[in-house]
Amino acid sequence: MKKFFGMMVLLFGLGLGKVHSHYLWLNVDNYNPPPGEEITISVGWGHKFPKDGEAKASGLDKLFVINPQGKTIPLEIKSNEKELVEPVKIKLKDAGTYLIVLTKKSGFSSKTTKGYRYKSKKELEKEGFNVLNASWSEGVAKAIVNVGAPESESFKKEIENRFQVVPLQNPKNLKKGDVLSLKVILKDKPEGEHSAFVYATYSGFSNEKDNYCCAVKPDKNDIAKIKILQKGIWLVYAPQELKYPKPDEADRYSYTDTLTFEVK
Repeated sequence: MKKFFGMMVLLFGLGLGKVHSHYLWLNVDNYNPPPGEEITISVGWGHKFPKDGEAKASGLDKLFVINPQGKTIPLEIKSNEKELVEPVKIKLKDAGTYLIVLTKKSGFSSKTTKGYRYKSKKELEKEGFNVLNASWSEGVAKAIVNVGAPESESFKKEIENRFQVVPLQNPKNLKKGDVLSLKVILKDKPEGEHSAFVYATYSGFSNEKDNYCCAVKPDKNDIAKIKILQKGIWLVYAPQELKYPKPDEADRYSYTDTLTFEVK
């Protein structure tokens, strides 16, 4: 127990020491529906879980479901009259575990003295902008939904993105006081690079920006262990930054991955 808490920091309402960009997460109105019942998937965007801002549909890339058999089922991303992404309603007919995945469009994001622009540092400086910092940004949001019994291992399915966090247990089988282990994956990780902290919170913990109930430093095997402090809807948020190889275009890579699930 002492060894575990050496790796896990309980924040109790303390915010992040470093300001991170907006990130995506998925909200599901029922993480444990019976077979055939309709569920609603909505997109969270910002820094306050479970509800903050709304994401523009134009900034999103793919939305899909991985079913209990491991098959990928694409879902349509629709926008409303304000160009914001609309909630998606689906029926999951078969019993088992589903992984819902949303990816955002990858690209440059640069902070200038005139606000954010979505071009490289080189392009913007040619246009006369004063660029304060620039990054190449990639983001993923995932949710685990268990229909009936928690069967299959779809919840730990890896996707194509370079950076991702994969749970090693199905949250359906966890309860308050248990520990959730997560594998932090960074493909083609530079030599000597270490995984950054993984953060977690649950719905109702705080309504403040960037407030998390715990922060976990992954071990030498890139495993992060989060203690489930309360039952309810949980968010795991993992940011990772790396030096960008072409400094005239961007300063860094900026990756984010989020995972939402329910603990009964």
